[in-house]
Amino acid sequence: MGFLTGAFGKSLTHRQLLNIQHEKANVQRQLYRIQRQVSRQEKFDARELSAIKQAINTQKQAAKAKLQAELYESFQSQYSSDSTDEMKNQNMYMTSLNQGNAEIDLTYENQLNTIIAAKEDEQQMQMDALKDIEQDLQMRKDSLESQEKILEGQLAEYKKEEEAGAKELIGGGNRG
Repeated sequence: MGFLTGAFGKSLTHRQLLNIQHEKANVQRQLYRIQRQVSRQEKFDARELSAIKQAINTQKQAAKAKLQAELYESFQSQYSSDSTDEMKNQNMYMTSLNQGNAEIDLTYENQLNTIIAAKEDEQQMQMDALKDIEQDLQMRKDSLESQEKILEGQLAEYKKEEEAGAKELIGGGNRG
């Protein structure tokens, strides 16, 4: 009876082991895809933030150039070109330009910080969802590996039982 029990147990356990290995391979493929997706998302997010920073910087530089042109035109038309007032006018122009540039820097810096904070929050939510999936798949893979080891142990036990039963059958057949 040990031979049949061992053979049947071995066959059933082997089938279960193959199913576990197949499922584990599927989980590993899904895990690999998610890990690649996480990596691609991180690269995309970095490029997106860089593009936002560059666009804001370009807008800031354009605003500064516009301010400079407007101030220059305003000072040219308002003030005479007397040599005594020229130094005073130039100082007023530079002061106005510096103040305007500081306001532009502050405005665009605040805008950039607001946009980046919102974008980073959005990106973090997307990344958290992917990381949760990755963690679930890893836990599933670990569980399958544990089940696989248990089944491998059972398979070894059933093989021993089958071999012992076969020896018993062969040994019993020679006596009678």
